[in-house]
Amino acid sequence: MARNLPHDGKTLFDWTICCPVTVPDGYRHQGDFTLKAFEPIMVATTTYQGTLRGLFTKGYAPLVEEIEHSRHVFSGESREIYHAWNGAKAGYHRIEIQFGLAR
Repeated sequence: MARNLPHDGKTLFDWTICCPVTVPDGYRHQGDFTLKAFEPIMVATTTYQGTLRGLFTKGYAPLVEEIEHSRHVFSGESREIYHAWNGAKAGYHRIEIQFGLAR
């Protein structure tokens, strides 16, 4: 979950990482963590499938454009749900992108 995600790759922002809801094969948790439940929110969502390199241009950008052309307003919260994570350099991931909507 991110708050006020910037429009560039250099600006710092608040980010919360959570452990999987369901534990996939091969997952190994390291270290202590605190369980956090997210509040339900209204979102605009899309599922991106591809490399991490295209996540912003082919995943985020089309969804942002669609929201900007709608009657909705960004709440400042966004979430990523990794349905298929195959490692940072893998050729395929399935990532659900969610933008919170204020209205």
